Amino acid sequence: MLLSRLTIAFAVLILLSAVQAAFSVWAVRTASAQSALTRDAQQMLTEYQALAANKQRLLVWLAGTALTGQGSADTRTQLLQEMERSLHELERLQALQPLPPPSGTPAGSSATQTASSPHAAPQSHPIALLRANFDAMRAYVLQASTATARSPVADQALMWLQAAAVFDHHGGRDMRKELAAAIAQQREATEQAMAQQNETLDTLQRSSLGLMLLSALWGLLAAGYFMRRLHQPFRQLRLATEALADGDYRQRPDTANPDEFNLIGQQLNALARRLEANQRQNEALRAGLDAAVAERTQALMRSHEALLQVDARRQRFFAEISHELRTPVTVIRGEAEIALRSGGQAGAQDAAYRSALERIVTAAAALGQRVQELVRLARSSASAQSYAFAPVRLRAVVQGAQQQMQAIASNRGIELLDRASAAAGDCVLEADLDKLQQALVIVLDNAVRYSATGSQVQIEAEPDVAAQCLRIAISDSGMGIDPEQTEQVFEPYFRSEAARLRSPEGLGLGLSIARAIVLAHRGSIAMEALAAGGTRVTIELPLAGASTDTSAASAIL
Repeated sequence: MLLSRLTIAFAVLILLSAVQAAFSVWAVRTASAQSALTRDAQQMLTEYQALAANKQRLLVWLAGTALTGQGSADTRTQLLQEMERSLHELERLQALQPLPPPSGTPAGSSATQTASSPHAAPQSHPIALLRANFDAMRAYVLQASTATARSPVADQALMWLQAAAVFDHHGGRDMRKELAAAIAQQREATEQAMAQQNETLDTLQRSSLGLMLLSALWGLLAAGYFMRRLHQPFRQLRLATEALADGDYRQRPDTANPDEFNLIGQQLNALARRLEANQRQNEALRAGLDAAVAERTQALMRSHEALLQVDARRQRFFAEISHELRTPVTVIRGEAEIALRSGGQAGAQDAAYRSALERIVTAAAALGQRVQELVRLARSSASAQSYAFAPVRLRAVVQGAQQQMQAIASNRGIELLDRASAAAGDCVLEADLDKLQQALVIVLDNAVRYSATGSQVQIEAEPDVAAQCLRIAISDSGMGIDPEQTEQVFEPYFRSEAARLRSPEGLGLGLSIARAIVLAHRGSIAMEALAAGGTRVTIELPLAGASTDTSAASAIL
């Protein structure tokens, strides 16, 4: 099976990688050990050379002291300490890693050969001889340095001969030759260690390169085999799946090879057969569904036409009832106002008669407002209302709305205050004057309706130069509103429970109409509940000249 072959190939590749990793670890350890041997050999050579140099310095110091009697004890102590340190280091390195005698040792140097052999007695080793010679030298130097100052010249000459014998000979051996032979032997051993280190590194490098090439060769062979082995099955599977995706269920992949692709091909063939059967079944179902959809569409069209007729009748009803109500209301209000004016001029009407007429005017005005709401409601169901935009100063809008509401506010004992700044009053808006006044009248009417007698309703306006807009705020100190309902008040037919108790005759259409007008002017409107009671309605409108397109501005009320 192809999966088994692929598993074996990956297993061999992983094994080669593991062998290469283990070899790398071993190579690093071997190189480190060889490097340590080379470093120790170089250190021993350095210590031999330092011991020879300090020995000569000590002999020179002793000679100078014998001649002048003024040798420094500190110099003597320092030289002895340096020689002691060198011997101690040589003994430590020899104990850690003894080196075999070099093959090129001179045949006449029997003492050196004996000292360099790892099987020789400890006292015949060069380091042991040097230690014994150093102990003798140190004892002699310490004794001689105390007697040189008071000895005659003949004694000093004898002492010099004794010093030369102590320094250069020990146990019947010439220590100069022994030390020179030890230095030469250690130099050769150091060179051999360095050569062996280089040879070891070369061997490790060749072995590592061979393992790497073997792994790469195996990977290339495995990749080539599997690419050649997988190309044809993958191609057949790709063609079969593309045909299935295009809706051609007759394409069948070749399943001759007994491997995993054979299983996949068999499953694709079974899937193609099922899809082909489902396609035939779907075609039959689609034909029946098309007939059912056509029939249902005809029924929906008939229902839609019936709904359009019902809606047309509803709109006609609202228009007719609005027209029928508007005429008598206008007559009642006009006659009442005429009667009030004539009564005031002639002085013939008493206070009760005048009060009744005032109530007639107020009731007629409220009824007229309801009629206007019905008219707007009919228009909102019929079509989009058009706007006539033109440059308008804010002062004209505010004053017109205030004049319309002044009579109602005065009858209720509420004072309307225009607090718009001079800069705001001179601001120019691109607006429909009548409809924008209508929006302000609606907001003012709500503020007056739900305010207590003797309170105030304030109209504030300030331009925002940075935002290129004008901000109008209408505040009252009335019954207020639940903060959670400040968004719902702009929905059609919504009225809070407190508003229904205070004024049950309202329909809840005013603020939704005002919002539609403000949105048509590319503005925004929001309400907030004041902490001290009452509400504030804020309207933001863009100033004339802002980068917007007003040609298509319209809203559905």
